[in-house]
Amino acid sequence: MAVQYYTDEMRMYWEFIAERHRIYKRKELEKLPPPWTDNGILRDYKFTNVFRELDRGSKYLIDKVCENDKLDINTKIFNVLIYRIFNKIETFEKLGITKYPHYKPEKFTKILEEMYANGERIFTSAFIVSGYSQYGQGLLKYKRVVLLIEDLQELLLKTNILQTITNTEDMKDAFYATLGICGYGEFLGYQCSVDYSYCPEIKFGEDDFTIMGPGARRGISALFPDEMIGEHGYEWLCEWLRNHQVDFFEDYGIDYKELLNDRDKPYVTLMALENCCCEFSKYYKAVTGTGRPRNKYDESDGYERISQDGYMQWDNK
Repeated sequence: MAVQYYTDEMRMYWEFIAERHRIYKRKELEKLPPPWTDNGILRDYKFTNVFRELDRGSKYLIDKVCENDKLDINTKIFNVLIYRIFNKIETFEKLGITKYPHYKPEKFTKILEEMYANGERIFTSAFIVSGYSQYGQGLLKYKRVVLLIEDLQELLLKTNILQTITNTEDMKDAFYATLGICGYGEFLGYQCSVDYSYCPEIKFGEDDFTIMGPGARRGISALFPDEMIGEHGYEWLCEWLRNHQVDFFEDYGIDYKELLNDRDKPYVTLMALENCCCEFSKYYKAVTGTGRPRNKYDESDGYERISQDGYMQWDNK
């Protein structure tokens, strides 16, 4: 049976991708003043870039860790795993690069205690990650993380996880190796696996494999009927989108070569499409009036984060 999809939503998905990348180019490459789009939703709310490595957090990690030729590959992987636990540049800056295998829990404890005492945010809300409750009942989250990283180093020393990640040509192997680390579930394990691929020493790339997170699955559900998802699965349908992207761009009158002329190839990777499915799920709610993105863009103050408890907090871009 041919793959069936919702035609209006599918057009909306590819037009969303195109306009979001145009916004990036107008803002970051052409240095034009705001507003960078006439699309009210894309103008007023925060959506990540089409390509993950263009976002602030990933750009920082790539420059500071993944492409840092002063670090060996094991230290790079160790720091990727540490960074994504916090996923916050300001926290990682204070902690600094940790040479593997020389993690010092007392150093992390002192720095994180000071941040906590000063009322600084230690973790970001961008990734939904575990509270690591297995590391001490009643302990604050940052104290549990200090213990988790200590166990992480011991595990890496005693197993072949690092060797698997550095030697494999298949991201799937690296992903499942990461799942063997306590505290790293499917979502965080996949994000770390993509980060490994930014290291020049790594043999696989972000177009090889994907795991669809909860938001990305909601995006797929907006594009395809339930019977298609049941027959093929979320990951297969994301691969189908990747394989048919040229057809969709052309059908919808999008000049993909011009749109993606800042890229090495005029091509949207599997990882980028997974990310776009997640972002599209937020966009689709706003379009249909069934919800709104949590982060509201303000060009002077950054992004207003609407927290689940109803309080306003601010994340400067």
